[in-house]
Amino acid sequence: MTKINDKTLLHLLKEQLKKKRNLEKENTQLLKEVKKLNQKLLESESFKSHFISNVTNEIINPFSSVKGLAERIIHLKAGEMKKAHSLAKLIYSESAFLDFQLMNIFMAAHLETGEVKMEISEFDIPHLINEIIEYLKPEINKKKIAIETYYYPSLSMGDKLLFKTDREKLRFILVNLVSNAIKFSNDGSLVTIHIKTEGDNLEIKVQDEGIGISKENLNEIFDRFKRIDKKIHSLNSGNGLGLSIVDGLVNLMNGKIYIESEKGKGSIFTVVIPPATNSELLSDEDGLFVDDEEEKF
Repeated sequence: MTKINDKTLLHLLKEQLKKKRNLEKENTQLLKEVKKLNQKLLESESFKSHFISNVTNEIINPFSSVKGLAERIIHLKAGEMKKAHSLAKLIYSESAFLDFQLMNIFMAAHLETGEVKMEISEFDIPHLINEIIEYLKPEINKKKIAIETYYYPSLSMGDKLLFKTDREKLRFILVNLVSNAIKFSNDGSLVTIHIKTEGDNLEIKVQDEGIGISKENLNEIFDRFKRIDKKIHSLNSGNGLGLSIVDGLVNLMNGKIYIESEKGKGSIFTVVIPPATNSELLSDEDGLFVDDEEEKF
C-alpha cells in the first residue's frame, strides 16, 4: 500500500474542497436558472390565458354582432330599406374585422408549424397599397383617419412600381402595420405610408400620430403572448398576434424591420424587403398566383 505524506494529503483535500465549492456554485447558478425558467413559464401561461381570452372575445363579439344585425334585417318591415342599408354596412364592418382576426390566427398557426413558404411573383406596389387601404376602409371610416401615401420618386397615376417578392406575405405585413397604426391613433388623426426603393430593396414606412410606445416596451411588442396593455378588455382591440406575424414574415423574406416611437408621440414602423432571388415567376398553372383583380383578403 502506497503511503501518502501530509503534504500530498493536504493537496488532495484542497482539490476536493475546491471541487466541492465549484459544484456548489454550479448548483446555485442552476437553481437560479430554474427559478427564472419557472417564472417565465408562469408568465407565459398567464399571457397565453389572456391571449386566448382576447382571441375568443374578438371572434365571438363580431360574430354575435353579425348574427344580431342580420336578425334585425330579417324582421324589418316594408319601407324600411334605409335601415337595412345602415345595418348591412355594420354587418360588413364587423365581418371585415372578423375576417382580419381569423386571417392572423391562421397565419400564426402556419408560421408556428413552419408551413409557410415563399410564393414569388412580380406585381405593382401602388396597386397593392390601394387594395390594402380599400380593405381597411371600415376601420379607417370608423375612426375618421386620413391616409396619405407618398412614393419616392413620386409616381403619376399611370406609373407602376414593380417589385418581385411574395405578394401575399407583403400584404399580410402591410395590412397589420396599417391596421395597427389606425388602431392606436386618435380619432381624426393622420396615418402616412412612405414607399421608396433603396438600391434593389423596397422600403415602406408606416407612420401614425397615436399613443406611441415607451422605450422599455419596444423589445416586447413582437412577442405574440405580450401586449403593452395587458388588460383583456381595453379601448384598443387586438389579440397581440399582428406584430409577431409581421416579425415572422419579415424574417422569412430576409428583410428587416425598424421601430421609432415615443410615448404619446406616435410610431414609425419601417420594413425593408430585398427582391426575391428566385427568378422563376409563379403562374396561374402553379395554383399559387392569383390575378390582382381577383385577389381578395
